[in-house]
Amino acid sequence: MICVFLSFVFGSVRVFKLFGFSLASAVFCDAFVVRTQLLPTVLELLGRDAWQLLTWLSRRAPTVQLHPPSEPKPNPETS
Repeated sequence: MICVFLSFVFGSVRVFKLFGFSLASAVFCDAFVVRTQLLPTVLELLGRDAWQLLTWLSRRAPTVQLHPPSEPKPNPETS
């Protein structure tokens, strides 16, 4: 993505040059600074709390189950 956005810099329209440079800078900053330095640091500082759902959010979030609860099937011979 950085290469694609930097290719806009070589165009002739000034607005495209500015957008291309801005977007390439933003993608570079996100990919190499935020995701390789900031995010691991924050996860290390928060520890297990980074992976647990907040209590107020867990009360409001819907419960999703991959498999329905197992219920005994009715026996047609006894009914």
